[in-house]
Amino acid sequence: THFRFTVSVAVLATLLLYFPRLPAFPTAVLAGMAIFMGRSAVQMTFDQAAFAQVMAINSPSIVYYISYGACFHVFRLRRMVKNLPALILFLSVSDVCSNIVELVTRGEPLRGNPETVFSYLVGVAVLRAVLAVGAYYSLRRYQAFVLAEEQAARYTELTVMIAQLKAELYYLRKSSQDIERVMEDSYWLYKRLHGRGAADLDAAQALAVARNIHEVKKDYHRVAAGIEA
Repeated sequence: THFRFTVSVAVLATLLLYFPRLPAFPTAVLAGMAIFMGRSAVQMTFDQAAFAQVMAINSPSIVYYISYGACFHVFRLRRMVKNLPALILFLSVSDVCSNIVELVTRGEPLRGNPETVFSYLVGVAVLRAVLAVGAYYSLRRYQAFVLAEEQAARYTELTVMIAQLKAELYYLRKSSQDIERVMEDSYWLYKRLHGRGAADLDAAQALAVARNIHEVKKDYHRVAAGIEA
């Protein structure tokens, strides 16, 4: 018959589960229209089928996706992502119900054994549900892996930055020690000039140099304390 099982349903369910902001019903309707147009284009191009015939064959597929989107929304399947058995069960139920709606629309259940048809519907529905859930969890694990890599890269950058800051801190401390020695030398020069009765201007200049160097030393200490904090 013209009834088809496709993997696109599993892909649709995976996307709806993975992207929580994606509206379930409108997305399913758009998927159904895309399937309809794709099949119709292929049949009209390669099979040279008439437009009315193509419409009659492929329009029930839109009904399937409308039903599937409605079931997905009504059952609130996104709330079951942490309950794996329930998620697979209700995805399968949504698939079976939508297939039944499509078969009724096509009028095809009357052509075969209902028990055989139903067993096929259930088997395919469970398979597609398992595929969708497996793909969803694979995407989630991949997302976690990517986030872990990004965090590791940021941690590495922070480690390198901290190492560079520690190197700069080492040079600040070394410069602070050098400045302290120069300050001491300037102060002792002031004492010697003052003790030898040198001109007051020379002694004052030596003392001013010591004070300025002391202020620079305090600024270095503030910078080092800020880096350590």
